[in-house]
Amino acid sequence: MSNSENFSNLVEENKLLQEQIFQLECLVGQQEIEISKLNGAYVDLQNRVQELETKLKAVVSYIKSQQNQTLVASEAEETPPPHY
Repeated sequence: MSNSENFSNLVEENKLLQEQIFQLECLVGQQEIEISKLNGAYVDLQNRVQELETKLKAVVSYIKSQQNQTLVASEAEETPPPHY
């Protein structure tokens, strides 16, 4: 192989490598965008879960407080009607 053929092959190989590097850089850029989107969605979901947990605790607390109160008075606690 002559020096000019060798140089020509190296130039061609360099072009191919540069193209591959460019393609990889594009892929990495797209992955960074997708990771950022996923991170945003994850944060939103975390916030929503925390909000729902807070609401659930409030509902549980309310139900427990209602269980401690009787909604209907017992017969002994009721006053008889006035005609008795």
